[in-house]
Amino acid sequence: MAVIILLPEGCLPAQRLVVSKEGAGETAILGNRFPNGCGNSEEAGWESWLAAHPEDVEMANCVLGYHAGTRFDYFRERRLRLIRWVVENHPDIRVEGRLISDPYRLQIGTADTSAYAEIRQLWLAQVARFPDNPAVLANAASFVEITDQELADGWLKQARALDPSDTGIVDRLAHLYFCAIVGVSGTGSDPESASYASYDSTGERAEFARAALSEASRDAALAARTAFYMHYWTGQLLPKPPRSDCQQIAEQLYQRAADLKYPEPTENGFGLAAFYRSQLPGGRTPSEQITPKARIVDLSFDQAAERLVYRSPYIVPLDGNADAAVTCVIVVGTDGHVWSSADENTPLDDSSCSMAFAAELSTFRPLRVGGETVRFRTTVTLAGDQTGRKPAGSQSR
Repeated sequence: MAVIILLPEGCLPAQRLVVSKEGAGETAILGNRFPNGCGNSEEAGWESWLAAHPEDVEMANCVLGYHAGTRFDYFRERRLRLIRWVVENHPDIRVEGRLISDPYRLQIGTADTSAYAEIRQLWLAQVARFPDNPAVLANAASFVEITDQELADGWLKQARALDPSDTGIVDRLAHLYFCAIVGVSGTGSDPESASYASYDSTGERAEFARAALSEASRDAALAARTAFYMHYWTGQLLPKPPRSDCQQIAEQLYQRAADLKYPEPTENGFGLAAFYRSQLPGGRTPSEQITPKARIVDLSFDQAAERLVYRSPYIVPLDGNADAAVTCVIVVGTDGHVWSSADENTPLDDSSCSMAFAAELSTFRPLRVGGETVRFRTTVTLAGDQTGRKPAGSQSR
């Protein structure tokens, strides 16, 4: 199911030349293939091309992206034929890429009952043929995640065990759990539309939703990714989910990921920092806003420096004499990332804005005081310019 806005984004460029042969009737594609994605010409010719080049997964992937970037019903029959061809010939296709939507290029809305049933049977057959192929298992699981939650859950866990390093599998498992938690029970002919079951009932779906939330809370990577979906993509579903606590669940999962990673910071800052910034006035009404609850303690720069995991290349020693230096007060959150930064002194130029942002590149080991994870505030001096150049002699720590 596609719960985000799908854009007309094609496959990644590949360093491959396909040169037309005189009399062969093939179209020459010179240079990087599909640097701007696929267009009408590729869509019009993919069937004959793939018939002659059955191993050209790149072309299939690109046209799938083109279909996803248009109305799903516009290319329904042609898209169905392409999905059928991919499942039968390349069930291990890797569709992860620059957009998180990529795995859903292969999905069909459950409301399209005949097409959905046909492709579902194809995936069941391919899993039977390739039970130890993590890519096949992940693709099949993504397709049936709405109608066969337990089956999808088992396939994704098996795929993750087979390839623990594949973060795309974690993402798909998080999406499965997200759909269960918000109560998605079906999708329209356009996979971006959704219908919902009651999330607080005693049925199988509600039971799986509770188990999914519990499961996500025991795994740092899974908790962070499920929180990401709860935070950002709830608003992309049409109509919106009936749950009113999606943002509260997102906060809990983000914090749980931080607790599980302690004493190290979480892998990236696209978590609690971004979450709390999205709660600021302008994004939500005051009654809807969720603010940090952890108390703040003050640390000296030297005390904070002892906790540095990665130092922004713009941070200079306090006794440095860099030009256009900006002194910033930063608050490090419970996940080890800078949640806020503000300049104390504003030079005559506009560098303060970019430099305050540069302070947020640093990460720290989270701080606990008396068993409580707290935020800490410190002051740093930064230097650089608006072009993004690092100060001379700067180093990462």
